[in-house]
Amino acid sequence: MNAKARGVVQAVSIFAILAGFPAHAQAYPTKPVRVVVGFSPGGSADILARVVGQKLTEDLGRQFIVDNRAGAGGTIGAGIVAKSAADGYTLFIASSSHAINATYYKNLPYDTVRDFSGVATMAIVPYVLIVHPAAGMKSVKDTIERAKSAPGKLSFASSGSGTATHLTGELFKTMAGIEILHVPFKGPADGLAEVLGRRVDMTFVPVNSAKPFTDDGRLLAVAVTTTQRSMAFPNVPTIAETGLPGFEFTPWFGIIAPAGTPRPIINRLNQHIARALENPDVKTRLTSQGAQPLITKPADFDALIKSEVAKLGKLLKASGVGG
Repeated sequence: MNAKARGVVQAVSIFAILAGFPAHAQAYPTKPVRVVVGFSPGGSADILARVVGQKLTEDLGRQFIVDNRAGAGGTIGAGIVAKSAADGYTLFIASSSHAINATYYKNLPYDTVRDFSGVATMAIVPYVLIVHPAAGMKSVKDTIERAKSAPGKLSFASSGSGTATHLTGELFKTMAGIEILHVPFKGPADGLAEVLGRRVDMTFVPVNSAKPFTDDGRLLAVAVTTTQRSMAFPNVPTIAETGLPGFEFTPWFGIIAPAGTPRPIINRLNQHIARALENPDVKTRLTSQGAQPLITKPADFDALIKSEVAKLGKLLKASGVGG
């Protein structure tokens, strides 16, 4: 075959490959899709994966199977996905913790920004500041005044050092100019139990974790961490509107894929995830868990992750935590 003929064959081959991507995306998925969750069953990431994954299974005709790979703040699961084939058949439920880990852990086996492609955000799950009703801290202003009157005497529980709940407390300390002792635990349930037992003064937890305790009056919801009030606590103000202007911590969740996953497949997934989030049954199930659906395009999710890595990394370093 002469050079001219080889050139024609190569051009045709390249055209066929490029032309095949949209068709491949239309056929996707042709086998089960693994959705890796970096935390144990029952948490916000796991619930979102199962609710949205079930709808994707129904819409796309292939199973979206949740695979819990808990450990090291979600980095074990993220590492598995980063090393997986970039073919759309291995996905990861990323959260604010994914952005935090970029700074908190010194030697991650992946690059948080470069080794992943954003597929779609799914929801935000606001945190809420919780205290004991008998503590006498019924507002953000009360809490700050109490902390300033006794520096270092108050304490807050988190779901572990370097977690999003920990960073929320650190941001609260920094913006309020107060000293509060950080007491790490293994999850939000532990922190709530410690506040209930009056062994710790306060905690920041997802609204769905707090609601059973606040509904029956055992604990008090002081304020939520997001810029808008939570649908789960419509009568509870934000921290920003009741004593600390400008405060915001918005925990988010979404689906990411290994870098290099074909764009048509990412776009197809994004469209179906958005459709799932607009489904009334899915909305009801998510809002019952305190989650507020959040729909974005892949490029916007990539930009969010990049900005969160920078913002939360700065907070971590200022707090002297990790890295």
